[in-house]
Amino acid sequence: MNRVRVIGSGNAFNMDGRAHACYLLEDRLLLDCGAASLLRLNSLEVDLGKLDGLLLTHFHGDHFAGLPFLLLTYQYVLGRTRPFVVLGPAGLRDACRALLDLTYPGVELSFPVEYRELESNVFSHFSGFDIFPMPVTHKKESVGYRIKWNEKTFAFSGDSAYDSLLFDLVHSVDLAIVELSMYENDGSVAHVALSQIRDGSLQAKRIVFTHVFNRLAESARAEQLEVAEDGNTYEF
Repeated sequence: MNRVRVIGSGNAFNMDGRAHACYLLEDRLLLDCGAASLLRLNSLEVDLGKLDGLLLTHFHGDHFAGLPFLLLTYQYVLGRTRPFVVLGPAGLRDACRALLDLTYPGVELSFPVEYRELESNVFSHFSGFDIFPMPVTHKKESVGYRIKWNEKTFAFSGDSAYDSLLFDLVHSVDLAIVELSMYENDGSVAHVALSQIRDGSLQAKRIVFTHVFNRLAESARAEQLEVAEDGNTYEF
């Protein structure tokens, strides 16, 4: 049985106390790590020592700005010695190094941190996961992921417009976690709206919506949609 745990189901504004985007695959891989993620990881008593790495979708603060706090926890609280791997789209190393230099300039880590830039539409293997990055419409570097382990496939949209790239990403997967940011979208922002998903273009075996605030979540549930909450675990 595959397990995905929701660490943070919120948007950039932490509305209604929801933490920034962060998901735990089994106990060993984080998927995104927003600025508020460490707080929720600690409150959920996640064993950070088991993590092999972090997989990032793009470089907005609510998806990757938690990285410095995670690395400092390894350095000063947990005394990590084994390598930590950060994986993500093109520009990963430069974006992460710039963030670290800005938040904690001059800090030297005593354990190795490895950055692996993944090529879109090319399989990579890490920690027992087969990872397939696919472009989505949001930022220039943005990708979603199809991730396979134990013969089951999981998809995560990151932030994305509602378009054919997103439809291809989630098609036929066993579980998809997809962003849902607003009620209506006039096309001016690359996010998913509740009014858009009513057309049925998202074709996965199970879809859970995230990146929400409570009132939007309640409206989605009223339409029989499944919505994430911080701390939820999904098995498939």
